[in-house]
Amino acid sequence: MAYFVKQTDEVFPIAADFSGSLGEGETLTSEDSTITAYDDQGQDVTDEILVSGSKAISGSQLLIKVQAGTDEDKYKITFKAVTNDNNVYELDVFMLIQNV
Repeated sequence: MAYFVKQTDEVFPIAADFSGSLGEGETLTSEDSTITAYDDQGQDVTDEILVSGSKAISGSQLLIKVQAGTDEDKYKITFKAVTNDNNVYELDVFMLIQNV
């Protein structure tokens, strides 16, 4: 399980690397790949936690900028990568907010 810690006011990019899943010649497609954020109760908080318009692809990585969050809360960020072969790969990353 992958996780990272950030403070409430920080804004920075994170990435999910799908290089271990992709077949030869297989690439990620930006228009079909999605990234969604959920709070501890499973509510969709994408608009609050992910920076709108910041989704990008760099090689085998799907990237997004994270923002905000409530101190001591944990969020699940789900990366769903769609490829040119119409395969779908999923990776979850957990973000813990801690203001030190």
